[in-house]
Amino acid sequence: KKIINNTVSFQSINEDDDKTYAGFIAEEVHDAELTEFVDYNKEGQPDALHYSNMTAVLTKALQEALTKIESLEARVEALENA
Repeated sequence: KKIINNTVSFQSINEDDDKTYAGFIAEEVHDAELTEFVDYNKEGQPDALHYSNMTAVLTKALQEALTKIESLEARVEALENA
């Protein structure tokens, strides 16, 4: 599985928006071969991300991780009680 290692915070580039946002770097998402989430500019370079499209994939990954954690916790508890 490809992994995106960095999360970043950034300021909006819109003049009427001074909020700070959290996200990923489009180039890293592209490099992780998750191109279905990347918006490319006219030169074909990663330019932005479709975060709403990531929600289902991230939710599924979190569900799988939680299932694995619960299984490992049960194994540790069984070993400690043996």
